Amino acid sequence: MEKYFVLAPGASKFTKKWPYYDELAKKILENKNKFVNNEEKLRIFVIGGKEDANVVEADEDGQIIDLCGKNFLLRKAEYY
Repeated sequence: MEKYFVLAPGASKFTKKWPYYDELAKKILENKNKFVNNEEKLRIFVIGGKEDANVVEADEDGQIIDLCGKNFLLRKAEYY
């Protein structure tokens, strides 16, 4: 079984953007045993407009997937 988080770092104004989404994603993965058991896989999908791309750095293991600026529904289907 796979579990996932969805992060949406966008905001209507630059001053309202929370700057810690990258750190949050890393902390989630560091503590993934609190969210999933050993057999389960955890992924973090980052969604938003093209201006939100690269707010969260994708990891080498493919657990963090940046979908910002992409058609979310079509892209998400590729991961199942």
